[in-house]
Amino acid sequence: MKPKPDMLSAMDRLGDCQDPLYRATDLQGSDLIKGGLRRVFSAHLCCNYCAMEPKCMFFTYSPRKRRCWLKDSEQGEEEQDDRISGSVKGSGIIPDVPSPPKIKTYDGM
Repeated sequence: MKPKPDMLSAMDRLGDCQDPLYRATDLQGSDLIKGGLRRVFSAHLCCNYCAMEPKCMFFTYSPRKRRCWLKDSEQGEEEQDDRISGSVKGSGIIPDVPSPPKIKTYDGM
């Protein structure tokens, strides 16, 4: 049984998570799923969920709540301690976030 073409394109995007991820940054874009995805165990997994959703361009992750918000746009950002945000390839760089100091980036899982 062959995979569906749209599933292939979703799988192709799995490598599209862009570095860096921005610590303490909550993107204010439109959420694709009201309330976000629950029980997501890392920012990198959140990015992979975003990469598999064709409409998703950006994401915000909460380590404490283990929640992931997939977004189809970004409309600015807000500083929040319990947030990590990023984008997938094809969405461009988050324009409102200046090049952060090294302490702002998130390298963990």
